[in-house]
Amino acid sequence: MGIPVPYQINRIKQGEEMKKLILTSAFFLLVASASTLQAETSRDWAISGHIGTVDFKSDERPDPYFRGLTHTIDSDNAIKVGVTVSRYYHDFSFDLGLEYIEEVAAISDGRDELGKHSHVPIHIAANYHFNLGVVNPYVGVGIGYSFNDESASAFITDQGMSAEGDDSIFYLAKLGLEHPINDNYSVFAEGIYKKMEIEGEVTFMGRSLDVEADNDSYEYSVGVRYFF
Repeated sequence: MGIPVPYQINRIKQGEEMKKLILTSAFFLLVASASTLQAETSRDWAISGHIGTVDFKSDERPDPYFRGLTHTIDSDNAIKVGVTVSRYYHDFSFDLGLEYIEEVAAISDGRDELGKHSHVPIHIAANYHFNLGVVNPYVGVGIGYSFNDESASAFITDQGMSAEGDDSIFYLAKLGLEHPINDNYSVFAEGIYKKMEIEGEVTFMGRSLDVEADNDSYEYSVGVRYFF
């Protein structure tokens, strides 16, 4: 007994519709894969620029010549600018950054200016990104090296004293928020805490003493990132 002709025609039509559905699905899958590949490729590398402020923590320092006497050292807030190159791997990115922190004054006990200092830090950092959509948080840790430029004030030199600080290593932790504009651009805001200790030398009446001073800071910045 043969299969009825109408049934055969329906099977042929169903087969052709299935082929069309498969071909259509394959086409959209290829388009989606190409779009995903292009998006991933556009996030292989990024370069970003930022501007922000640096809030140096107060530092309680012992007097180098009078035992038991301490001084509270405060530095003015500073402006910083920087550029960072980043390499992306899935949800991680790895940074190489360079910044300039403007010269600001250091004040002792809120009265006397001890000198001025500026910094050119470079750093490497590893970040983890939470890709949520409109706003994407990220966290990171890193290590860096700061080229420090310090000069003593007239208050110090008039007393026959001199002070000199070395370049130093620092550690950082950061928290940021990023908003993607399109596949190639995003804007971001981040806060960074830097832990840095500067070693130096104070000289008075021919006597030299090695000193250590904390130069920790809280830093806040906004910037633009370009992916390529």
